[in-house]
Amino acid sequence: MHRLSLSLSIGSKGSVAGTPALWTPEDSANVLRFWDFRDEASLTLAGSSVTGITDKIASALASQATASLQPTLNGSDVEFGTDDYLDFVLSGLGLTGTTPQFQVIDCLSIVTPSTTGMFLGWGSNTAYGAFAYATNTSVVGVDYGGGGFLSSTVAASSTMQVIVGQNDASALSVSVNGSTPVTGTALNPIDSTNGRIGAAVHWSAKTPHTRSGVVIGNNFTTDEIQKIEGFFLWREGQQAKLPGGHPYKSAPPTV
Repeated sequence: MHRLSLSLSIGSKGSVAGTPALWTPEDSANVLRFWDFRDEASLTLAGSSVTGITDKIASALASQATASLQPTLNGSDVEFGTDDYLDFVLSGLGLTGTTPQFQVIDCLSIVTPSTTGMFLGWGSNTAYGAFAYATNTSVVGVDYGGGGFLSSTVAASSTMQVIVGQNDASALSVSVNGSTPVTGTALNPIDSTNGRIGAAVHWSAKTPHTRSGVVIGNNFTTDEIQKIEGFFLWREGQQAKLPGGHPYKSAPPTV
């Protein structure tokens, strides 16, 4: 019963007397952006349409002015339809250039896992990264400009899953739900800070999905990545997806 209480209350910065406070991505100094789609106070709404979301680190806005392209708030879910996306800018964060270094952690569920689409990315049509991507029911991965598709064979899911994409001068990697990362050649240059949540700038294919949150940063330690995986999956009641041996398999991260 104690563990259930933690699962239900995760996301709050408060704590019950006698219990540790739950860790959130805001507790990491290496988080550059945290768009929390479960926090209605972060959303800008026009009725049930989501016109924007403000991140919890730098108050950076991801927005959509065109009504027909806006996601929808349905209960506590922010739902992205086939044509929906939010635009953002990542200027001044060192996430572009010849050897961009970044970590992107995306928590979402895919309405129809058998469809192909991109869920997040920045850069232009020729020098880009798409950091959450699905091709079918058995492949989730990272697509990167001119270099190909780096994939994990962890299944795309209609329930919440966490996709982690990382890049530095030596390698690109992707993992899903705390799985062992698949690695490949380091990302080609990214030339633009213009990005999209719900799509990629360079490609129009999108897949309907519900999103829990997006975290972008650099210099994360392994423990920080595992904390973010644990935070999202416990909050969504999907902690069983974490592999055996994961430090937050049996309880969510705390401070």
